[in-house]
Amino acid sequence: MSLAVIDDSVIMTLINDTAFAMTIPCLAGKKEIFQAAKTACGTCKRKRQQKQREAMAKIKTCIANLSADLKLAIKKKLNAEKVRIVYTNLAGQVVQLTF
Repeated sequence: MSLAVIDDSVIMTLINDTAFAMTIPCLAGKKEIFQAAKTACGTCKRKRQQKQREAMAKIKTCIANLSADLKLAIKKKLNAEKVRIVYTNLAGQVVQLTF
């Protein structure tokens, strides 16, 4: 039994696979949010990092709420029998979802 845990690095890998990312609404068009800026002052860098953290949290919540067939597509892409994602729900509770 293989368990894949979806963390930030796995999400970035899925986002960078453009063809796959276009099939999952949560990942489509998110690549530019996570691209590193060429140069930035400290304040700008912190703002960009905050936006990236917020976007990653939204992506995790969105993945947790996907339909069963899109979750199955993610399982196949990760070559796993089960997939676990840890995210914070709207009530601020940390949720571990395994599908």
